[in-house]
Amino acid sequence: YQRRVHGGPLRINGLYDAYPFVDNICTFTIRGIDLYDMVVYGLSMGAPSEDLITSTGPFPQISGIRLTYDPTLNLTRLVNITIYNRTLKEWQPLRRAQIYTVSTTSYVCTGGDKYPVNGIIESTITTMEIHSVVMDYIKQQPSQSITPMVDKRMTIVKGLPPLVMKHISQVDCLVNTSYDSSALDCIPCPVGQYQPLLGQATCINIPNTSHVVVSSSSDFNLKNVLIPIASGLLLIALLIVLIVIYRRKSRAKRALAEAPQGTVAIVFTDIQGSTSLWDNFPYDMGAALELHNDCIRRVLARHKGYEVKTIGDSFMMAFGDVVSAVKCCCDIQTSLMDLNWPDTICVHESGMKHYNSEGLLKWNGLRVRMGIHAGEPEPRVDHNTWRVDYFGPVVNCAARVEGQACGGQICTTAMVIELLKHRNAYDDYSITYMGPKTLKGIVDKVELYSILPHSLKEREFPPPKQTNPCSKCQDEMICTRCDGVVAVPRIIQLPNLNLNSRSMNPRYSASVTTDSEITVGKSFVDNNNQRNQVVEPPPVIHILPCNTHLGYN
Repeated sequence: YQRRVHGGPLRINGLYDAYPFVDNICTFTIRGIDLYDMVVYGLSMGAPSEDLITSTGPFPQISGIRLTYDPTLNLTRLVNITIYNRTLKEWQPLRRAQIYTVSTTSYVCTGGDKYPVNGIIESTITTMEIHSVVMDYIKQQPSQSITPMVDKRMTIVKGLPPLVMKHISQVDCLVNTSYDSSALDCIPCPVGQYQPLLGQATCINIPNTSHVVVSSSSDFNLKNVLIPIASGLLLIALLIVLIVIYRRKSRAKRALAEAPQGTVAIVFTDIQGSTSLWDNFPYDMGAALELHNDCIRRVLARHKGYEVKTIGDSFMMAFGDVVSAVKCCCDIQTSLMDLNWPDTICVHESGMKHYNSEGLLKWNGLRVRMGIHAGEPEPRVDHNTWRVDYFGPVVNCAARVEGQACGGQICTTAMVIELLKHRNAYDDYSITYMGPKTLKGIVDKVELYSILPHSLKEREFPPPKQTNPCSKCQDEMICTRCDGVVAVPRIIQLPNLNLNSRSMNPRYSASVTTDSEITVGKSFVDNNNQRNQVVEPPPVIHILPCNTHLGYN
């Protein structure tokens, strides 16, 4: 919390910015190794980030500690730690076995935020409240200016290795060393003693060797000893290298054996309006994303598909045949309808519930768009994740096809449709011809089709994105680099909308023009839950200069 305290005079009403909880002062004793665990835990609570605040959780509010850390690391972010010795008035490295006396908040002392407090030797929680102590100190010195002492407690660095301080036991001790419980470390055996075995409890006396005859230096040749040792070490190193190479090749072969090869159907997915959902409902969107990911992986496993990778909220998947790919995508669309989405997601335009003419759900929850293309991509093993990734024109085309789809829609190419016909599976789905489209980075026009399960055939979608006539900004809805672009906005159907209602949620708004055009900032719901007539404005075509922004999703 010291990050929130700015330099200069400290105001009393600013104390709660530094100490937002009414905590008491707690004093405890702890060994250095256990204090290291507490600090590492606190620094590693947040997700990796370039930002100082979001990359760390709360940690012991102790002015006598200086930390150097890398917030972009995943696990141990601590790079260096020093403790202020108040007796010698100097900063010293943290020592593993030294016992420190620490004063901090009772929240940390009692294990708040799941702090590892098992290493605390003895603790005392006083009756003094932190903010009261600070206020009393300020009142006693009315003529002085109180300035926080930040004294460079936290320093961010990048590229340095983390500080690793391990708990050591007897089993970690090497030959001729023994574990010392007071030092919490392995120490060399004293003169006249030795340790013949790994992990033996104590050093033992060297036996009497007076009867052993030692040859003279003239009879001893050092080369006769060093050459065999060096040769043996070289052979061991060569053997280790061969083992590593063999294991990497074997692992790559296993990865390739698990992934589809030859003619492969590539599928890309993405969530429509995810940026707006994260901005408006960050907590509920996190829960919704977990539901989305679990659903896709569950259906993917049922259809024996291969998860190539995820990028944000997007999936890249591969299938050994087109029929399985199409079945999986349709199954995902219907399975997403059955999930129990958070209520806030269902009032957003990208998650509203809609019903068909028979009163059955045709929209519910997150809208996931999908693109499918088939061909022979080039498989490669990623030696970091040991997963197979795919490259080539087939993958590029599948990604562009997904970009042409709307949320809840599955777009495919003519190649996919022909393979469905060849497998006599064409009539199993509701297929709509979308026409030839020019896709970014692809020379020839691509014939696109919309495909859905018959149960969702009443879903309606706006026209595909218009091809931009400007060569500098192809495939963009709103061009920002050239003049004269035609933009086709999405007209959003809002059910149960009472435009005259005064009880609408103030977080959402809409306005209606004299031309019956409806301009929507966000979706909204009449809080009276009245059943009103659905507003269905006619499509509107806007011809705009490049610097105009419509605000459409």
